[in-house]
Amino acid sequence: MEGLLRQAAETLNRFGSFVLPALELSFFSDKEPILLSEAKRISVDSCTVVSGVLRITAGGKPLDVAVNPDDALIEELENGSVSALMVQVEPEVGLEEQLVDGVTNKAWLYNLYAHKVFGWFLQSAEKMPIRVRGEKQHVMNCPIQARVFKGQPYASVLHDCNSCMFCVDTSESGVLYCTGGQRIAVVEDFKRTPEERKSLYDEFLQPDKTGMVASGLCPHCGGQLEEKNGENGVFLGCSHYPFCHFTAERKPDGGVSFNF
Repeated sequence: MEGLLRQAAETLNRFGSFVLPALELSFFSDKEPILLSEAKRISVDSCTVVSGVLRITAGGKPLDVAVNPDDALIEELENGSVSALMVQVEPEVGLEEQLVDGVTNKAWLYNLYAHKVFGWFLQSAEKMPIRVRGEKQHVMNCPIQARVFKGQPYASVLHDCNSCMFCVDTSESGVLYCTGGQRIAVVEDFKRTPEERKSLYDEFLQPDKTGMVASGLCPHCGGQLEEKNGENGVFLGCSHYPFCHFTAERKPDGGVSFNF
């Protein structure tokens, strides 16, 4: 392995460049990963062998590259303080193609920028206690009102939260971190004002609930919507009333109106 590392360092110093794989930010939930950077070529200032890895200096910043690492080295780099990635190479195949230009054979183990961005999400998230009722797990006061019971918004951790665009972290026992109150789902949201974010995501979320209402289903609890007579005329009410207080009104153009 030491010989392969020396050859790899010589190759990188000779060609002076290295292709980084795409960088995605993954969350401790089923939230879709966010692309932070496409695959790109960087200039290599220098490359040396340090503690069993290639230490690349690019633009004054260090990057550790593990060539065909074992599990122990992977774990060490995943918990390090320097951006690191792994490269799988076949010794009998040319190093330039695999090491310098390769993409599919590379994977990030740790990235300082991704770690920083994840911190932004955590700082913007609300720490919401998880309530356990039998085999069901709920969080109360869901900021996007995934469900409503007796006028109280809540969400099912399994069916609503895990895959929600605002669910950041479910790894801590008994709580989850949600950015729904701030309406932050992607990195670009940190540059938007609260008013811009609310307008953007309320317009995005509204069609899903509108579609359910149009098909006769309550978007809060899944019950059937029924026409009822009130002080202001006919409206749509949930069949699960008084446990669910969702109401909607039909518009003259055939659409529906309701509040989150």
